Amino acid sequence: MKLVVGDKVSFVNESGQGCVTRLVDADLVMILDNNGFERPFKISDLIKLDQLKAMDNIVFDDLAVGYLDKKLANKKIKAEKLDFKAKLENLNFSKLDKSVMEIDLHIHELLDEYRSMTNYEIVSYQMGHFERMLETAIKNKCKKIIFIHGVGQGVLKNEIRKVLAFYPGCTFHDASFQRYGQGATEVVIRF
Repeated sequence: MKLVVGDKVSFVNESGQGCVTRLVDADLVMILDNNGFERPFKISDLIKLDQLKAMDNIVFDDLAVGYLDKKLANKKIKAEKLDFKAKLENLNFSKLDKSVMEIDLHIHELLDEYRSMTNYEIVSYQMGHFERMLETAIKNKCKKIIFIHGVGQGVLKNEIRKVLAFYPGCTFHDASFQRYGQGATEVVIRF
């Protein structure tokens, strides 16, 4: 597959999409993902978005190939600006306080089609989204972020808190009980 700067791509081994920003060599390109991170990818680990339409009838083995975000295959992909301002507008900010970022990690909020996923795949996907959003908040010097994880059996909450324990500039506690019940963690980021 031949890629050029500006091509929109989807990832084979993880969900999400990005835009080619630089051709490093014949096998490697730099991709600006939908969370604002520029990352290197092998060309063989990418699918051009215009190729997704032709692949609608193919059934992917989630373990062998990775989860393909079905939203990309079902929607017509529109060109979008990948500038920083547009990315910030896509983040959810609390209605009460515009300086507090609010991220809902419920799987039905992240994916349209998740019923065929195992519990492990769901938590892995949620944790990947959590880590990308935390890194984005730190990079953009956001002071507070609320992660809505729900109550359930506490697996996602425990995993989130394990990861947060390794971030020296972050402290965390239960978010407002009145607003979120026991289903959210508030992270305070200190620089």
